[in-house]
Amino acid sequence: MKNVLAILLLGSLLAISGTLAYNLYEKITAQPVYVGSGPPSSIPPGQNANEPVTGIASKDGENGAATASMPATASSVPAKADKPGAAVKETTVKMSDKTYKYIGEVVNGVAHGQGAAYYPNEQKRYEGEFVNGKITLVGKTFFEDGKLRSEGKKVNGVIQDIGYNEDGSVYSEMTRPENNKLGDAKIYSPEGYLQYAGQVTSDSVIPEGTGTEYHSNGKTRYTGTFKNGQYNGTGTFISDDERDKYVGQFTTGAMSGKGKFYEYGTIYYDGEHQDGIYQGKGKFYMNGAIAYDGDFVNGNANGTGKMYDNGKLVYEGEVVDNIPTGNGTNHLGSTNLKISITIRNPGVQQSPGVSSFNVPQGVRIPTKGDILK
Repeated sequence: MKNVLAILLLGSLLAISGTLAYNLYEKITAQPVYVGSGPPSSIPPGQNANEPVTGIASKDGENGAATASMPATASSVPAKADKPGAAVKETTVKMSDKTYKYIGEVVNGVAHGQGAAYYPNEQKRYEGEFVNGKITLVGKTFFEDGKLRSEGKKVNGVIQDIGYNEDGSVYSEMTRPENNKLGDAKIYSPEGYLQYAGQVTSDSVIPEGTGTEYHSNGKTRYTGTFKNGQYNGTGTFISDDERDKYVGQFTTGAMSGKGKFYEYGTIYYDGEHQDGIYQGKGKFYMNGAIAYDGDFVNGNANGTGKMYDNGKLVYEGEVVDNIPTGNGTNHLGSTNLKISITIRNPGVQQSPGVSSFNVPQGVRIPTKGDILK
């Protein structure tokens, strides 16, 4: 009789639109109303199909004997989807320009939410939060042998990440507002001294942007702009004994472009160069006073320029291998003008026992976890 009343009640409710009618039916009959085209599911709304179904069992006498809920099949999926529109799937993600298998929450075909990326050997590369296909470092990264590489958390919208070497020593300490592409970090050498402080990439913690690199004695080695861990843009390089200094442009880790070279604080070249070899327009100084202003080719004064004696102009015209040819104007009034200057190129070792500027090759910071021998 109860079932007949339920059917009559449901029939009358079909004429009533709205959620209240369905709610009323469910309260009276203690059974849900399914409006989909397929058969009713035994999984409560919002529960993942791979999770154990709890709290539902067939009643005795209905559809056969009583049955307990079945446990879900074991899966490598990290967690159920908990983002709107997210589904747990397998796809790929890129980390540090490498592609990894990904299993986790996916939105519109892209990793978004909680998930894990895997090395080819199936060890986890990263486990934690992804946003639009990229890691946020709110989670853990691992070396290929499974050792912890970094661990991060989010505090008041700021991501805090600590990186480790394979021996467990601290490699880096980074903070990054969650909406920033770059973070700020301190990177330590394998020996433990502070090696770098400044901006870094968020995923691999490599110098990117502005920062300062330090010598092992704590003195500044380079301060300026970086790209992919190398000096790139403008900056200042200082030797560990503070004898030599360069202020100017860098390209992919080497001095190149325009810059000024100093020895013990006294300038000796200002102009264009390639890898520390004078090339193009420049000014050469002797004891802080200008000696030549003009063209340079392969490290020597070649072309057209002006020569000075203690700051006084003595010749302007053609110069070949640092010597005036006479094809120009002699401001000393002598027809037997003989002037020669010795050019010191910072990128070339002049002779045994004579110091030359060491051309920097970019920041010598190991990739996270690597140990410099």
